[in-house]
Amino acid sequence: MISKARKLNLIEKVLKIDNEALLDQVEALLRGTSVKSKTTKNLSEKYAGSLKLTDEQYADFQSQVSQGRQEWNRNI
Repeated sequence: MISKARKLNLIEKVLKIDNEALLDQVEALLRGTSVKSKTTKNLSEKYAGSLKLTDEQYADFQSQVSQGRQEWNRNI
């Protein structure tokens, strides 16, 4: 009996959903599929400029990245 009450409670919550994206996610969950975000971005676009570095810090960061790549290629 508790299971039926939980199901009814869940149905009531689903009926109150006004957000279309959330409703799509609930529907996908019930179907057992995944929903892709409609506004997908590349990671470079998503995180571009998020470090807020000065020019000097940016140059240092780039040199460290380059050095890390070189070490990776040499298997250090």
